[in-house]
Amino acid sequence: MAKFLLGAAATTIAATAIFATSANAIDDMATCMSEGGSAFDLNGTQVCLVPIRAPEWSDPVYDGNQLGIIECTGKTINDGSWCLEPFGGAALPSVETKPKPTQADLDAMTQSGLETASETVTETATEAVEGSDL
Repeated sequence: MAKFLLGAAATTIAATAIFATSANAIDDMATCMSEGGSAFDLNGTQVCLVPIRAPEWSDPVYDGNQLGIIECTGKTINDGSWCLEPFGGAALPSVETKPKPTQADLDAMTQSGLETASETVTETATEAVEGSDL
C-alpha cells in the first residue's frame, strides 16, 4: 500500500510539472489563456494582457490555473494588478508621444474653429433667407 501511495504521489508530481507552465513565460496564446489572460496584436507584436497573482497564490502549483502570473517582465498597468506581457520575451513596441500643444497652437486652433463656425453660420443663414418667400 505504501508503494502504491508513493507511486501515486510521484505520478501526480510529475504530471503537475509537465502540465504546469512557468509563471513568467508567456510564449503563445494557449499559455496566455491558461494563465487567465487575453492575447492580441499591439503594433505588430503579439502580447498577453494577464492578471498578476497575489503573493499568497505564488506557489508554482497554481501555474496554468487562470490565476495570472507571478512576475511581470513587460509593462504593469492598472496599479500593478495587470501585466502587458509580450510573447516569448519580445520587446514591447514603443509608443509615439505627441508633444503637448503650446498656448499659441491652442489659440490658432480656437481662432480657426471660430472662423469655420462663423462661415458655416453665415452660409446657413444666407441659404435660409434666399430660400424663403420673404
